[in-house]
Amino acid sequence: MRFRPPAPGRRDHSPPPRPRTPSAPAITAIASAGANQILTDDGDATVTSEANLTFDGTDLTLEAGNLIIGTHGKGIDFAANTDDAAQMTAEILDDYEEGTFTPTIKFGGSNTGMSYSTQAGFYTKVGRQVTVSGQVELSDKGSSVGSAQLRGLPFTSLSSVGAYPALAFRLHAVTYDGQKEGFVINNDTICNLEEMTEAGGGAALTNSDFSDTGNLVFMTTYFT
Repeated sequence: MRFRPPAPGRRDHSPPPRPRTPSAPAITAIASAGANQILTDDGDATVTSEANLTFDGTDLTLEAGNLIIGTHGKGIDFAANTDDAAQMTAEILDDYEEGTFTPTIKFGGSNTGMSYSTQAGFYTKVGRQVTVSGQVELSDKGSSVGSAQLRGLPFTSLSSVGAYPALAFRLHAVTYDGQKEGFVINNDTICNLEEMTEAGGGAALTNSDFSDTGNLVFMTTYFT
């Protein structure tokens, strides 16, 4: 609206013109170095194509860097799958992690006076599946007595009937009858260590089976 001054001797009652609100700067240029690149706004009236992020109408390709999931519990959704098992309960891959942990051996739930020459544990977690491996070597088994257990797994195991994953392990300077066996305890971070005779009799390994230099090398996969 154009403002006209009132004629001499007349009073103008019309409102003065309102100031114009400045608009956001218009995009004036696109800097592109290749086809199918995703465009991003630089905030300075220029849109830039991302050389490391392309989309060809079917596949999204990240040439460098990482795909970051910004919300806990979110991930890659495989809901479009058509070959799901009949009792499928989830199809979002929402976790990946790898690291180390410190395994211990305890007798009767304790390790009084025990010392170690090696305590090494490694894990990889993909979704709810955890794979661990490591070694525990004693330099003194201490004075605790009772059933032998491997302790200190990095995540609590699944609390469900029948959830007792087998533990594969090698022993050195440890005695046992028949065959050795072990498993992850339900809803815990502990593995029981046992022996099984060919006649089918089973019993826990104990402090009496371990020497002061007992050595355990182990590996298992379990679910959280």
